[in-house]
Amino acid sequence: MTTGLLPNYLSVSGSTRQNDLDVAFTISIQPGSSTTYAGDQRVHQENRQAFLTIGDASWGSVKLGKDLGIFASDAILNDMTLLGVGQGAGGSGSSTLGRIGSGYQYAAWRGQVTYQTPNWNGFQVTAGVFDPWNSTELALLGTPATVKAGTDSSPQFQGKVTYDFAANDVTGRVWLSGLHQSYHINNKSADDANAWDIGG
Repeated sequence: MTTGLLPNYLSVSGSTRQNDLDVAFTISIQPGSSTTYAGDQRVHQENRQAFLTIGDASWGSVKLGKDLGIFASDAILNDMTLLGVGQGAGGSGSSTLGRIGSGYQYAAWRGQVTYQTPNWNGFQVTAGVFDPWNSTELALLGTPATVKAGTDSSPQFQGKVTYDFAANDVTGRVWLSGLHQSYHINNKSADDANAWDIGG
């Protein structure tokens, strides 16, 4: 039994308009049907989303909780491999191909506080504060392998600018995203990890 790149997906959402605010929540679970580790069923469930949003069309929205990161998210969400089998990056246990890891950094599902502006004629800005990446994730950006994880890192900052356009029968999106995180090597002075992503 194989399932391609994505696991099964069950999501519960709700929304309301109260006191001139749009309030919504989403909670999701991703139980996998691919048993890639014989006899071991402990790794086949993910909990990717648990967040609340508060906002209004006049000033934007704030998201609190766990959801897909901002950096490199457009590359992930617009990739044809989401609907097919793509190229494997090592098993996560919940699906046959596991996490995306070929060609770009995985946006990942992170604890965050983010703000998104209203849509100004196709132009939109999103920025947020995130749980920091650990040493394994930072190593993918080329930082030294001795990076201390978790508690020795500052929060991570992510942001992106997108522009959606339509001209006759042609529609599309261009984007620029980035991230910044300070970290310590062997409890010494802080270094910085930075990354940029541009695409269309």
